[in-house]
Amino acid sequence: MKKKLANNLPFLAVMAAMALAALSYAALKKAGLLILAGLGLFTAIAVHRICKVTRKAILEYLNGPERFCKGKGIEIGSGGAPMVKGSMLVDIIDNFSRELPYKVDYFADAHDLAAIKSSSLDYVCASHVLEHMTNPIRAIREWVRVLRPGGIMWLRIPDKRKTFDRRRERTPLGHLIEDFERNVPVDDPTHIEDFKKKTDPPRDQGHPYVHNHVWVKEDIIELFGYLRETGVPLKLMRCEENTRDRAEDFWLVAMKEA
Repeated sequence: MKKKLANNLPFLAVMAAMALAALSYAALKKAGLLILAGLGLFTAIAVHRICKVTRKAILEYLNGPERFCKGKGIEIGSGGAPMVKGSMLVDIIDNFSRELPYKVDYFADAHDLAAIKSSSLDYVCASHVLEHMTNPIRAIREWVRVLRPGGIMWLRIPDKRKTFDRRRERTPLGHLIEDFERNVPVDDPTHIEDFKKKTDPPRDQGHPYVHNHVWVKEDIIELFGYLRETGVPLKLMRCEENTRDRAEDFWLVAMKEA
């Protein structure tokens, strides 16, 4: 028996080697598949992330002011985070919900930019500012004054249906006209109580943080039509919904006519 086993040792050794090789190949193959699967998953995640970042950058550009605002201009109420590189920052405060004050080039009430010469700017940019104005018509007319002919006004405005203003009534054009004719001051308190009681969730704020007026896109189109009809040399070029993810606003581009 021992002799027979000894005679078969070479065969058994070969068989054992083949079995070990087969197991090693299977293990390596399995490991290789796992590595390939891991690389595939990593690549998919990386591609998804790149696409997401790229999409965000594209939407930011398409819905932002940089492609329209060129040359010399101002950004009103930036909160220290300007959207257009090189803008002069204009604000009435320097501590907008921040621990440290931010850079402001020109402190002013946005209804009155007296220190800026007429027809001296290529653009005026303001994001989520117009709704804070107690007298929006006066503000827009002032922004038109500082623009040169052909200059651009770029505004981003909250859609009240998508914000904490959802329960508040839309501000009619007639109310804005009345505010302009009465020349209401920057600290006019008319809308503060409505803001505090009807915002959802409630917000206990005052000037300059309160939203004095609330709109949807059609209201602003109507306002700009009225302004042009009454002699303000401002043509509304575009007024579009913001297509960024979870955006709560719309934006517009208007040009000062000669």
